[in-house]
Amino acid sequence: MTNVVRSLALLSIFALLLLAGCNTNGIHPVRGQVVWKDTKQPASELANSLISFEQAETQTSARGQIKPDGTFQLTTNDENDGAKVGEHLVLLVEIGRLPLASDPTKLSPGKIPARYATPGTDLRATIKPGFNQPTIEVERLGK
Repeated sequence: MTNVVRSLALLSIFALLLLAGCNTNGIHPVRGQVVWKDTKQPASELANSLISFEQAETQTSARGQIKPDGTFQLTTNDENDGAKVGEHLVLLVEIGRLPLASDPTKLSPGKIPARYATPGTDLRATIKPGFNQPTIEVERLGK
């Protein structure tokens, strides 16, 4: 009887560990990087800017902040949990633009096109089950 109890206990522990690894809410880890389209180098100039993966059909949004090395992690519900599986519109909101000295009601020019912060953006990403490492290529303004 002891072997049966031990076997059931081990089987139960194995089942719990297996279930703990399953993502039942459809959200999968995302750690990506934003790079310049012309050089493929990390877009370090966009550090602290915001990135958002928008999925219209599920009305969900995963968001993160770009680090100095151009990397980001996404959060949907819990910190760094990731994004839902499927196609996403990618939005970038540039942080750190200062008011113009000549007209404080206007911001200094950005480093990326303003369209990246609107639904008219051409940036897209696909999230698949499992760990995702998308690379988002962006154009520089003035290049």
